[in-house]
Amino acid sequence: MWRCVMSLDYLSTATSATTRDPPLRRLRRARSRQQHTPRRPGNVKSDIGYRIGQQCWQFPANAFVRMVCHKERKSEEEVDKIKEQRSFNNEVDRPNYYTFDTDDLQVQRAATRGSQRLELRHRPADLAAVTDEPTSYTPLAQLFNLAIEGMPLVHCRDPADLLMSILHCLLGYLNLLQRGFIHRDISIGSLLCIDYAVIMNLFHAEPVNLEFSKDRTNVSVAPEAESAQRLTWILESLQVKDKARGFIIDADNAARWSSFADSRAKSRSGTAEFMSRKVLQSKEDQTPYLHSPVDDFSSFFYVTQWAAVFRPREARIAGISQLRKLLAGNDNERAKGSDLILDLEPDTAKMEYGRFLSSLPELLTDWKNALRNMLKEWSRAEKSLNEVLSQEEMYEKWTLLFLTFGCRGVAQFAELILKHDFHSPST
Repeated sequence: MWRCVMSLDYLSTATSATTRDPPLRRLRRARSRQQHTPRRPGNVKSDIGYRIGQQCWQFPANAFVRMVCHKERKSEEEVDKIKEQRSFNNEVDRPNYYTFDTDDLQVQRAATRGSQRLELRHRPADLAAVTDEPTSYTPLAQLFNLAIEGMPLVHCRDPADLLMSILHCLLGYLNLLQRGFIHRDISIGSLLCIDYAVIMNLFHAEPVNLEFSKDRTNVSVAPEAESAQRLTWILESLQVKDKARGFIIDADNAARWSSFADSRAKSRSGTAEFMSRKVLQSKEDQTPYLHSPVDDFSSFFYVTQWAAVFRPREARIAGISQLRKLLAGNDNERAKGSDLILDLEPDTAKMEYGRFLSSLPELLTDWKNALRNMLKEWSRAEKSLNEVLSQEEMYEKWTLLFLTFGCRGVAQFAELILKHDFHSPST
């Protein structure tokens, strides 16, 4: 079993002489001590700067820029350009994952090897004042003592634990969406569960009041606010308060959707096993496609299936081996594996597929149907808005669509947990 350690601390962006060399020496020592972390095939990432394997922390901005310069042998002019692009002085210091306050969001964007990297990290409320000195950095030993250990979802104890962890990851995804970014790379490696619930700040949705009429856009004015209220009520029913069971990481491919939606970039991001069928098709055809929250929700669905099938404890169960081959195959094989899971009879499939997977088909079937209906509605709404809105209204258009469907998708999944009685108190 491997674990991913997410640092809860941060190091200041001070430029004093005392911060120049220690972070680099710490980086080299940490790299020499770093043990090999098993990775799932097809999800290997190039590690640079503050990311070493699956252990993450933040170094001072100047140290990180020097490390990029050392790795890529950039000129001083290029380094200065990188500094200007990153705007480190404008970054928020206190990171957040699962929940957020206005001052608790950190966005780091770095142009590394031609791509932008964005990292979000989470700080528990009771550790918010760990580093009050703006010019100091925390010793590495103390930093790791303040870390959350996140485990792959395949190590969840039971179906309720898996589904509640997915829900908390969805809340982290929604927070990212509310801050103007779409993740675009939901996979088994970017969603982690926590063995013991960690105290976090309370989640709250931020409904946006936009003056659009249903007659004009085919999307009513109320859905986003209604979905936010609905989600808040469901979270109260599920007793999702201030204890996190899961969090989301690896936002390397995240994009600011307010501008990304307009450009409809041809580049595709994500892990093939978890991409939606629309994204896979556009990647194969090399056609422009707007990556939407509905695509990411489909990825959440495939991750949930994967986590239920690839549990180490059930590797020797007869039917699991076949399912693993199908889910790890191409799009058609994955669809066949999904259909096989959805067709399982809970009472008769326990011997062949195990108790864990056999308890999920009904919820997964309802979720799949909800996603199918949501995709149809998204397509209609997107087409309608493109036809009636002017160029000046582009930002408001995507705000309406992304936040409406973002809140709705998370609320629908939370409702399914409540409907199928999979919720359990956070412990």
